[in-house]
Amino acid sequence: MTENHETIDALSHENRRFPPSADFSSSAHVSDGGLHEEAVADLEAFWARQASELISWQQPWSKVLEWDLPYAKWFVDGKLNVAENCLDRHVKAGFGDKVAIHWEGEPGDTRTLTYAELLAEVEQFSNALKDLGVVKGDRVNIYLPMIPEAAVAMLACARIGAPHSVVFGGFSSQSLIDRINDAGSISNKRGYELEVKIPIFDWGDLQRDVVQSELVAKQQRYKNTVLAAASELRESYQGYRTAYDIAKHYKDQIIPMYETLLDEATYEYNGMIIGVFELVQVGLEKASAEIRAIDALQNLHLAELKLNSVLVGGQMGLETNAISDAPAKKAKGH
Repeated sequence: MTENHETIDALSHENRRFPPSADFSSSAHVSDGGLHEEAVADLEAFWARQASELISWQQPWSKVLEWDLPYAKWFVDGKLNVAENCLDRHVKAGFGDKVAIHWEGEPGDTRTLTYAELLAEVEQFSNALKDLGVVKGDRVNIYLPMIPEAAVAMLACARIGAPHSVVFGGFSSQSLIDRINDAGSISNKRGYELEVKIPIFDWGDLQRDVVQSELVAKQQRYKNTVLAAASELRESYQGYRTAYDIAKHYKDQIIPMYETLLDEATYEYNGMIIGVFELVQVGLEKASAEIRAIDALQNLHLAELKLNSVLVGGQMGLETNAISDAPAKKAKGH
């Protein structure tokens, strides 16, 4: 199912519901669907109320939403300060003693800063930046590990309107150089202008250090590559050796076995053919013998018939002669 929003399609449609537990709902700030219903009824009025109640504005907006697909502008002409909304607002509201940051280091060390303490450090750092000549619009690079001072530095930059690029302290010096150059930070753009107030960082030394470190890194990478290649060659050699051994085994053992099986199968096949041929030959011989026997019996039967015929004929001849001789004998007696 898709919902068309002028020119944007919502392709995801989800009907499942995951209700919270009763204990969770009882302690929640919002426990019903009132906010959702309010937003659905009038989207811009809903967000205008939220922005007025939850954010401090230095200059109010003229328009809540300017929606020109696919571009959207919220709170047009409005101006605010992020650091003020993160810190000052809560201190003024009486939450200065609330914990803003609870930090724990890898060795197990901890630091806890309340909103009031964090605000004091941010104000101090903001003044330090201004003393160094940083003004609104200057780009600042922050190169720190994950410690509370990183948040202090970011909020201080935001407080005086200085866009900042944050570089994690674990990055290499070359990575830092690239980000400083990309941001156009004041250490490059206004370094000589600030040389009276701050020591100018010698980029040549840094670049030489970077080159040296890069050479060492490249040497290490090449060494690792050679070691990896050697390891791969060893593995490949072992693989080839294994394949060779298998092939040799196949040649020395499996092929003879195959040939033996083939010979046995051929022998059995030939023997079967020969056996069948012999059976057929024997069968033919038996059939011929039977045919010859039948012919002999038939001949014998014919011979018997002829003999019987001869015997019968002879008997009849004797009887005929006896009958013809009887009157002559009687006449001689008279």
